[in-house]
Amino acid sequence: MEINDVENNSEIFDPYMENWDAIEINKSNDNKTCAINRKSKENISIKEIKLSNNPRVNVYCSWVFYKSSITGKFIPRPTFYKKNLSNNIKEAKKIKVVIQIDSHDMPIKFWDMINFLQKYKDLVELGEFENKYSVVSKEQVLATLNSYDTSKQINTIQEFIASKNISYNQLERLLDTSKENSLEEFKTLLEDDNTSEDDWQKFFEINHWIFAGISLRLFFKKGILPQAHVGITDTRGQGAPISDFMCIDKYTTLIELKKHTTRIFTEEKQSTARTNTWSFTSDFIDGISQCLGQKQELINNFNSKIIREGEKILTANEQDTKVIFIIGNYNKEIPHPDSNICDKTKADTFERYRRNCRNIEIITYDELYERARYIVGLQKP
Repeated sequence: MEINDVENNSEIFDPYMENWDAIEINKSNDNKTCAINRKSKENISIKEIKLSNNPRVNVYCSWVFYKSSITGKFIPRPTFYKKNLSNNIKEAKKIKVVIQIDSHDMPIKFWDMINFLQKYKDLVELGEFENKYSVVSKEQVLATLNSYDTSKQINTIQEFIASKNISYNQLERLLDTSKENSLEEFKTLLEDDNTSEDDWQKFFEINHWIFAGISLRLFFKKGILPQAHVGITDTRGQGAPISDFMCIDKYTTLIELKKHTTRIFTEEKQSTARTNTWSFTSDFIDGISQCLGQKQELINNFNSKIIREGEKILTANEQDTKVIFIIGNYNKEIPHPDSNICDKTKADTFERYRRNCRNIEIITYDELYERARYIVGLQKP
């Protein structure tokens, strides 16, 4: 048994050392409140009940009873907290907690404590307690959270983070874990030849952070709008080019997606290709033309457009809009640039071309994947 505050005639009840029959609930002499007392010492009240049995830090429950003006019984209200007992027990600081009764012994002690209260139903009003408090599994917590809409989920998580004083480093680690899961999905999509443009569109819509691997300017953004109309539609609502993503910061950036299996170079070098160059496929050239067309449409019609994200109107400027073009798989198409003369020619041709493309950034899916891995810290540069 641990003695906490003898001067104030209060003790800690330790069910690991004592039997529950050693304590009882009694009314005060003025009948205004009641308390848990030790049977052998009625003047000694039990202010804390120990629920775990660890060498240093343990969880405790304290009870306060309020008389109901309706039933005349006493309503119990618990507070759960943990204390580090490695130092002087009188100076141990109480830290309120939301208990998780997932250890091997705490569930038993918790339900023993509830059973103890239920023995005094003639004195203690358990209706409010039974209606307001319950033990739930992790699965039930997740099911409840999943039943909320996104806004309420975010608010609930924010409240939980604030109540637990979770540090930025801990939150960053949680986000990194989520990002690692996204990278596994990225890898699966990349290795599947049947992954469609629509699959990539949906994946990037919920993983905007990966675009930071292209440019940090795409990370600090006001919003990213999927399937954005960059031109002006006709009277039937048709005719406006659609960009896969419009990124809004101080200025606008467009992102155009092709499949990861779309080839950048022809299988064989064409007769029209000059020395130390390789021929691009029509899919690649058409994709570049599409990017340039979308860019020009946005420039021509920017002052006439209202940029909306849901009900919110976003403000941005237009100055020679930048376009990101994501296409193909570098390592599959150019596997040996250091040892194969054809691959070396393709690598040099590709790099010369994209370095000299003004305001069109060309990146392959596997390059983007490797940059995303670096962002999460899974590999060195």
